[in-house]
Amino acid sequence: MSYDIKYLSKVAYEAKTIDAAVLSADGYGDKVLRLTDGNALKLFRSKRIVSSANLFPYAVRFAKNVDQLHEKNIKTVEWLTLWNIPHLQRTAVEYQPLLGTSLREIAAKERQLPFDLIVKFAEFIAVLHEKGVYFRSLHLGNVLLLTSLQMGIIDCADMRIKSGSLSVGLRVRNFRHLMRYKQDLESLIRPNVSLFIESYIDNVPEKLKNRLKIKLVEQQAMFVDSRSKHSDRRK
Repeated sequence: MSYDIKYLSKVAYEAKTIDAAVLSADGYGDKVLRLTDGNALKLFRSKRIVSSANLFPYAVRFAKNVDQLHEKNIKTVEWLTLWNIPHLQRTAVEYQPLLGTSLREIAAKERQLPFDLIVKFAEFIAVLHEKGVYFRSLHLGNVLLLTSLQMGIIDCADMRIKSGSLSVGLRVRNFRHLMRYKQDLESLIRPNVSLFIESYIDNVPEKLKNRLKIKLVEQQAMFVDSRSKHSDRRK
């Protein structure tokens, strides 16, 4: 598989992105655009002058991760072209989006994540971990419920994919990434405090169950405790 990066001039970039919808942006500019042909364009910048991204661009990481996910039969986007955009000091990946609805959107609409999707999400994380996927950007906005009722992931740049399953330490660390998103975690534990963790534990290898349950219940308890203290201060 070739990961050659093509040059995109200012004129060509402006032609490609004319009438594009901005899906994501920050103080540095646009991050994800939906092009008029239905494809998406995700732009990456190096956050430091000296960065590994200068040698191994995020766009290439994204494409390689997508290919590895496909090899592991995990639903994700289809990348098309890698771009170097010098006038923006960006690299970019053009891809076909994964069609579905993010769990965050569903939780916002329903005011919480339905029980069946909490269980399904926990099972999906267990599958990712067993297949060696350490997804640093794990949150409800990056996991989609597809029309097939399967789950898939987007935003594939920030992950590590191992040949074997994840260790207990990496699994717990990945849950810590998820628990940074307080609104998402509220959607997961408000309906039933123990359902999410128990559903995950039910789907991991037997030899890991006890160690993981202790560590993950501790993490969840810390969040529940901090939520209770915050609620008490507001009274």
